[in-house]
Formats: sequence, C-alpha cells, structure tokens
Amino acid sequence: MTVMVQVYVRLIQEGRRTLESVPENLREEVEKELNQGAEQT
Repeated sequence: MTVMVQVYVRLIQEGRRTLESVPENLREEVEKELNQGAEQT
C-alpha cells in the first residue's frame, strides 16, 4: 500500500473525503483497503 492510499483511506474513515473524490488510479486500491478494514472490525 502506498502512502497516498493510506492518506486517502484515513481521510475517508474520518469523513473528510469520499471514495468518489479519490483519483481513479488509486480508487480500486483504496476501496480494497477500506473493505479489509471493515472486515477486521
């Protein structure tokens, strides 16, 4: 996971960004990380 993916994941979790606002080239990986985090909680 790149630093930018981590940044976007955190911003989405904090409610400061939406998945739609993530650049398309990172969106798939950000969505995957968000889904993995949801499975762990």
